Amino acid sequence: MKILLIIGILITNAILMVQYIRTRAKMMSFSEFHKEAEKHALKMKFKDPVIVCDYCGAKINTAKNKSCPKCGAPYGNDSEFKARFHVNDAEIERQAAETFDRKDKESYVHALKSLKLIRGAIIALWVALLGIFGLILLGDKLAPKHTYLNTEELNEYSYETYNTAELQPEGEPVIVEDGNVKVTLTGIYESERNTEEMYTRKHFKVGVHMVNKREEPVSICLACIGVNGYVGDSEYFFEYGWLRKGADIVVYEEIYVDDIEHIYEMVMGKREICTEDKVLYSETDTIKTLSIDPSFEKNVEFPREKLLYENEYVKVFYGGYDEEEDRYKLCIENLSEHNYVMKSDGVLMDEKATDSWGIPERFLPAGYTACFNRVGGYADEYENRKKDAVINMSLNFSDKEAPEENFSTGYFWLNGTPIQSPTSIGGE
Repeated sequence: MKILLIIGILITNAILMVQYIRTRAKMMSFSEFHKEAEKHALKMKFKDPVIVCDYCGAKINTAKNKSCPKCGAPYGNDSEFKARFHVNDAEIERQAAETFDRKDKESYVHALKSLKLIRGAIIALWVALLGIFGLILLGDKLAPKHTYLNTEELNEYSYETYNTAELQPEGEPVIVEDGNVKVTLTGIYESERNTEEMYTRKHFKVGVHMVNKREEPVSICLACIGVNGYVGDSEYFFEYGWLRKGADIVVYEEIYVDDIEHIYEMVMGKREICTEDKVLYSETDTIKTLSIDPSFEKNVEFPREKLLYENEYVKVFYGGYDEEEDRYKLCIENLSEHNYVMKSDGVLMDEKATDSWGIPERFLPAGYTACFNRVGGYADEYENRKKDAVINMSLNFSDKEAPEENFSTGYFWLNGTPIQSPTSIGGE
């Protein structure tokens, strides 16, 4: 709205300035009338430019000669010349006034008033424009720098009703803590629709308690990357926001998971606390597991149509092909005790390298399984490939705490068998 108003003022100013210039060009000031009167007087003078020389009586054409052509005498002091050509200032003023009247004095006065009005409008618009800029700058200065998180009610932003779930964490498990800032898990809540058999995807909410005892605002960044032994295409929830100094609030984050009855375990990935000018706590390379039921045993059901790769640490399964999306489903099972960071090394299509699509860099905690539903190559290279193109992919697994256990699968055929031996354990 402000931008439209500013644009409108600038356009109006431009129109008024053009109108001002046009009106000013059509006007003639009194000095210009005076000049016109002088020209008129000179025209009157030169109607008969011939005089008689006072010395020899010869005729002198003053329009052509500067002196007498016969005797050479000057005629500047000639009495006839003075009488005819020396028009006094009073006469010029009189003729200027007459010319001014002939040019329609009323039109001149009207145009002068118009100029004053246009000039006043232009000044007023510029003052308004400067005022708007001033208000914008003042508003930016006075406005809060951040959008702060506030305490929420459980069902405040939901189209469905949530109630306290049967399984609850013991106490308030700490998600992240640094000095005077603490974030904990307060409870788990389930939607009433979860009891209906027609819904296979279950809806939950988790309560997150945030306390800031610092004398300054802080930002909180949290990402839940795993639930009940399963890692999906994206985070289960991602929270980023600012806490006022002294804040003590509870917010609720939604979690949607397929085919589960309860939340037994949650895995947090990125956890970060920052002030405006420094990072107080940042953990992006390790995970934190929040156990709701310690007796929970991970037993994730997922498509296992074809085994594409395996070693003592992981198994990679072909999970199917989506013909409409032209993408593959890939499931990776972590058999080890390592909390890996997994990413793609890229794709080969008929042995031509390109970027992969559908497998972002993701944590794969110990005992967890990751399933990706839209795996393939990137952009035009993939979309314009031959129908019978052979597509191969390689995955990389790394553990910051045990880098000697890092490895790559080597390239495997998405709907066949590996085309080269996997990289040995300990490879970078």
